[in-house]
Amino acid sequence: MELRGHVLRDTLAWYKGLIDKGYMPSVDIALSEQDPLNGYLAGRYALVTDGSWMNGSYLGQDEVATKVAPTPVGPSGERASLFNGLSDGIWAGSKNQDAAWEWVKYLASADCQDVIGDAAVVFPAVKTSTAKAEAAFAAKGWDVTGFTEQVTDGTTKLLPIADHWSDVNDTMTAAIESYLKGSSDASALQAANEQVNALFK
Repeated sequence: MELRGHVLRDTLAWYKGLIDKGYMPSVDIALSEQDPLNGYLAGRYALVTDGSWMNGSYLGQDEVATKVAPTPVGPSGERASLFNGLSDGIWAGSKNQDAAWEWVKYLASADCQDVIGDAAVVFPAVKTSTAKAEAAFAAKGWDVTGFTEQVTDGTTKLLPIADHWSDVNDTMTAAIESYLKGSSDASALQAANEQVNALFK
C-alpha cells in the first residue's frame, strides 16, 4: 500500500479541518453516538453520511423531511463511493449443507432478489431486481437517485480485498483516529503505512 501523491493524507487533513472548524463532531463524539441516525433525528446534525440500507430509517420518518444526495465531486472530477454488499456462506461444520446450499442458491436468485426489490428495503444484487426496487422506492415517494446515479455513472468502487485484513484495518483505524483527534500528526499515517507494508514481506 502506498500513499500515492499524499492523497490519503490530503484527504484526512481536509476531513480534520471540518472537525476543527466545527462543521463536524469530534471523533470522540461521533464514536460515542455510534449511529449517525440518532444525532440526525435529534436535530444535532443537518447532514450525515450513511448507506443505502438505511433508506427506510431516514426516508421513512414523517417528522424529519430528508433528501438523499450523492457524494460530492472530488479532485478527480468524479464522485466516488464504496460499493458494499453481502455474501452468503455455509458453515463447514453444518449438518445440513445440502439444504443450506439450496437456501443460498435461492437467496442469489432473481426470484428472491425480486422479493427484496419489491419490499423497498435495500437494493438487490441483481440488476433486474434493482429496477423493481427503484420503482418500489418511488411508489413510497422516496427519491433514492442519490445512490443509484453513482451506479449508473460508474463512480462506485469495490472494497479492497487483502491478506492480513484485520491487521491492516486495526493499524490504519488507530492511526487515522489518532490523527483526527489531534493526538498525532501526518507522520503517524506514514508510520502506519510502513507497518502495513511490513505485513506483506
